[in-house]
Amino acid sequence: MNVPAQRPARIENAFQPIVTMVWKLAFWVIAMLALLTVGKIWLRGRLGKKRRGAAKRTPGTVIDALPRTRNARSAPGADWMSGPPPRPDPTPVPVARPTEWTAAVLQSLEWKRLEELCEGFWKAKGHPARSTGPGSDGGVDVIIADHRNPDRVFAVAQCKAWSKPVGVEPVRALWGAKDHFGAQLAIFYSVSGFSTEASNFAAGKHLKLVSGDELLRQLQTLADAERAALLQHVTRGDYVTPSCPKCDIKMIRKAGRAGRSDFWSCPNFGACRTRPIAVRGAAQQAWSA
Repeated sequence: MNVPAQRPARIENAFQPIVTMVWKLAFWVIAMLALLTVGKIWLRGRLGKKRRGAAKRTPGTVIDALPRTRNARSAPGADWMSGPPPRPDPTPVPVARPTEWTAAVLQSLEWKRLEELCEGFWKAKGHPARSTGPGSDGGVDVIIADHRNPDRVFAVAQCKAWSKPVGVEPVRALWGAKDHFGAQLAIFYSVSGFSTEASNFAAGKHLKLVSGDELLRQLQTLADAERAALLQHVTRGDYVTPSCPKCDIKMIRKAGRAGRSDFWSCPNFGACRTRPIAVRGAAQQAWSA
């Protein structure tokens, strides 16, 4: 009588541990992939909420209609801002409060306060005006409406609180934005003036270049009460420390290394990645006054 061979069963028993190990390995790989997928979905949802929240706080680049604001001449010292009241500075910098408009005051203004100055000047002239705020501005900082028709854009303005003259490229960008907004006039404010190439480009166009000296002369055309109210508003608190262009919060002064000059850095640099800004000479004097 022949006995059946047991070799296939022995072979199956020999491969059983290997099959079990493969199944366990596949299970853990699938489990890890599932955890990674869930983590990515959760992180994407958190980032989406932050972006949506930032989008709600940041005005768009195109403004279809300007709010109807009353003539500032009828209310000297009224609120010059078109948006919500400014947030208090977390760490105010000791800055001497000026009593009149001077070239030194203009040179010490941070970029945001210079925009507020230009916005307030046009409001005092009877034109509804508003700042485009932080973030991408489409080459325009202030939109000025027609005083007869607030829904019609009269002019667009760009403001630069640089310590050196503005070159031709930013001026070209503003000229291109003029048609995009349907404005009749483009105005470029620069406290440090303009290069010869920029002045030559603006010649013969509906493009006005306003230096710091010219801006001072324009401020003198305002009534005394309006000029004083605008000065008080623009130089409230810390008007020297620059605000982060993306976060809209005051930057922090840090000491330069290896003999380099001090610079301003955003407290949220890890998130917004805004490049540091060198401390200007005029800002240095006002900061230490």
